[in-house]
Amino acid sequence: MNYLPITEPGTVRKRANRVEMNNQYGGSPSIVWIEEDQILLADGTYKYANAGMLLNVIDEEALSETFPMIDPDTGQEIRMMTGQELMLAVQSYYVFRARKRDAENASVAMPTGQG
Repeated sequence: MNYLPITEPGTVRKRANRVEMNNQYGGSPSIVWIEEDQILLADGTYKYANAGMLLNVIDEEALSETFPMIDPDTGQEIRMMTGQELMLAVQSYYVFRARKRDAENASVAMPTGQG
């Protein structure tokens, strides 16, 4: 199966068009990848078809698993990463974005002359 961008008409690429992370407190996190087939048509446009889903439970095995982090356009390996690093990166990015949102909301909500 091809997971990288396609350039030849009639070829198919499987891609995740939606990703959901379930992280219930006290439970095992999981990631659900909703997949689609991207088909390049002769006129250069794309057709999309639902292609199922992939469920990954983030257990001890998944956390210790090592996988190549790749450039999604070329497939070139950038470096190796563990499941633990992935989860830390996702959670860290959430905290970063949430704090940024909170700071932006605080500056909008603060009355003029109060800052």
